[in-house]
Amino acid sequence: MPAAATALLPDGLDPVDAPSLPPNALTAAQMVHRIGPANGRSLLVTGAAGAVGGYAAALHTPVLVAIRDGGTFVGVTTASPATPERDIGIVIVNVAPDGTMLAELLALAASGVLELRVAGRVPLREATTAYDKVAAGGQRGRWLLIP
Repeated sequence: MPAAATALLPDGLDPVDAPSLPPNALTAAQMVHRIGPANGRSLLVTGAAGAVGGYAAALHTPVLVAIRDGGTFVGVTTASPATPERDIGIVIVNVAPDGTMLAELLALAASGVLELRVAGRVPLREATTAYDKVAAGGQRGRWLLIP
């Protein structure tokens, strides 16, 4: 992994739980960044109980009805992407490595602004337990496999 994609772990974060933050929070931060400054606009976050949604997320086609004409939809890659309508801009984000942004997010977690979203921990030999929990749905965070 390139050094530019990494960040030091701040004091106060559990080194086992902290890796639950980067894939989701970095995706959410990059999504919000793509929208640009708020400038008095409103932001609708859907799916906020999910992994990425806990930080900021969007569902595709069903949420378009809630976006004003000429607004912007930002989502993550999916098998059923949204189809443009009513002059709504559609931006799809694939998370990209960004050590600087990651360091900022980890600092926010260390200060308590962002919550590390950990659904549970299981020993690696019991990985099927974590898989079953994720497959069942309703998890509010990542399942961590501990060696």
